Amino acid sequence: MLSLLRQEKGVSQRVAAEALQVSQALLSHYEKGSREPGYAFLLRAADYYGVSTDYLLGRTPQRGAASAFGASEGDSEAVSRQMEILQETYTLLCSLLSHAGTSRFTDAAAQYMAFSVYKLIRYAFLANAQSAQELFSASSASFSELSDAQIKRAEAVLREYAETAHARRRELPPSPMPVIRYETLVHYAPHAESALTLLHAIDEALRGDGAAENGAKKIEKNS
Repeated sequence: MLSLLRQEKGVSQRVAAEALQVSQALLSHYEKGSREPGYAFLLRAADYYGVSTDYLLGRTPQRGAASAFGASEGDSEAVSRQMEILQETYTLLCSLLSHAGTSRFTDAAAQYMAFSVYKLIRYAFLANAQSAQELFSASSASFSELSDAQIKRAEAVLREYAETAHARRRELPPSPMPVIRYETLVHYAPHAESALTLLHAIDEALRGDGAAENGAKKIEKNS
């Protein structure tokens, strides 16, 4: 796969190795399959060749990063993979939070997730008219806005805690929160690669949306 992508890009192995921050010899091993690359390399390769990490790993025939969290209508295999990635990401997140070492942060995170999950369940119930809507006391017309208010409140706590810790990182003792790197994440969940695949795909989508938004602002400014 790596060799084919490099040939499609029309670059030599030396040029690709330099761009991917590995030696030409190591890239040759990766391309031949004699050595297995780490996830950090896969992320660089995905960016360099413009494909998703799932595509590099042979988990999907879809090249785009969006395939990690988006599926076409009727594509049951892609939907199944999407749900699997989301479940593994949730497992990883819960494991990380259990090691956070501060109740203020974990309580706010639990509130954020609880109300987000509640909203999804309510929409799932609304999607089927035969579902027992009487299970809920908050009305269908107001549950979304009420949940959003709670989510925003929890997010404000998370943001304040994170920004304060970042600003005072030299004054405070080391944070109990695990370092967010592939090498450490794999110790907290067996499926860290799937979780990072999702995070990378969404990050690319957000970056693309940001570029489009900035482009629109430039056009508006110059018009």
